[in-house]
Amino acid sequence: MDMLLLNRIDRLTAANYSLPINQNNCENISIPIDEKLVMLQAVSIYTKPTEWTIEEMLPIMMDISLTSLKIIDLVD
Repeated sequence: MDMLLLNRIDRLTAANYSLPINQNNCENISIPIDEKLVMLQAVSIYTKPTEWTIEEMLPIMMDISLTSLKIIDLVD
């Protein structure tokens, strides 16, 4: 595998605390560190080697939108 490609993937996963890519990470994660809760706000990274179609992205964006609305308590 090309080293530049590996480097790009490493930077992407570092940006979201090495959580899996292509999944909705909108909900914050709280972890205990030294008797305190630390909140991680991870980004949702969606990537693939080809261009996304509208049919592929629409369900993803709807899921992210609904999760965001749920977090701010505007939908159930």
